[in-house]
Amino acid sequence: MTIHIFWFTTPDDNLYDAYQYSNQEIVKNFLLEFSKYDDVVWHHSNTRGRITENPDDILVGHPPWPKEQAEGPYANWVFDNGFSSAGNTAAAHPNSFVVLPWGPLLAKTHPSVDPFIEMILHSRALFGLGGLVHYDHCIRTAPPNSIWRRTHSKLIRTNMGCDTRMLATKGMESPRTNGLLHVSSMRGYKRPELMLKSLPPEDCTLYIGTDNIKSISEMKDKSLIPSNVKILGPINNTDANFNNFVLDNCSFYLHMANEPQATTILENCARGLIPLLSSQSGFNCPDAIYLHEEDIEQNHNTIRKALSMPNDELKQRRHGVRNHVRTFHSWTRICEQMYASIRSLVAGQKVDQRGENYS
Repeated sequence: MTIHIFWFTTPDDNLYDAYQYSNQEIVKNFLLEFSKYDDVVWHHSNTRGRITENPDDILVGHPPWPKEQAEGPYANWVFDNGFSSAGNTAAAHPNSFVVLPWGPLLAKTHPSVDPFIEMILHSRALFGLGGLVHYDHCIRTAPPNSIWRRTHSKLIRTNMGCDTRMLATKGMESPRTNGLLHVSSMRGYKRPELMLKSLPPEDCTLYIGTDNIKSISEMKDKSLIPSNVKILGPINNTDANFNNFVLDNCSFYLHMANEPQATTILENCARGLIPLLSSQSGFNCPDAIYLHEEDIEQNHNTIRKALSMPNDELKQRRHGVRNHVRTFHSWTRICEQMYASIRSLVAGQKVDQRGENYS
């Protein structure tokens, strides 16, 4: 038996030498962790045609993006590797497992998600990377014909991973600073305007790492960027100078998006920054600090209180968020759980769909 990993990011030759950006990290750790169980082969998500004749093989990965498909909506690895008694390849491979970020924003940020639905419905399961709050909310409120309700029977909620060993961290005795960090594309679904409005106008500095200079320019033209915000431009997690800057200047990570589970939240918790987050961020940790969805003044007060918290609480939260990511977002733990679910489902057994009690 072989485990075939499909992803739209090609592994680098030096993949294991340094921390990579999010999709490279997923590829790296899937290859590393799943190879503990069986032979593993990587394929690009857009690979055409059959890659296995073995119905006992395992196929795990991200669907190809619909706009990149050249042969119609079913020209992808799930259906190209399908089997049936008549030799018809229209059916899905019996051991296909789809992996996607999964949360309320998915259909808005990726409107082309609809063609994924047939892949998910014909797969054995969907491993949805996202927060517990999103899983519970979708189950409770999703309309009958929504993509959330249609695919629920296939959904197994799974945490996003982060390798804390590869990121420098603040020491427990590091002096407190009034710096906050935010790293993102600054696109609309990141809710940058809400984040900037939530920042108190005094006694703190927000550093923003982004390559979306156009969005920054537009917000500057509208006078939406306060004077206590500094733009760092594009950032690189493997750059020692950037990591040193963060550790020297920042004690908190600010993030107001309601996306499934932002990798940057995990990365900066791993550094020992205390997260200030939307309650719908998908990150569920006792040592995180949660902001209001609409009350800007309340957010000002929450951030002010965080900036002035006692040193003992600061140290405890630093340790707590880093340990939370090290425990619940460990790639070893995540892939162990995924593999156990795969083996159980292949054997016809039921599995826990809700996942960890923390996300």
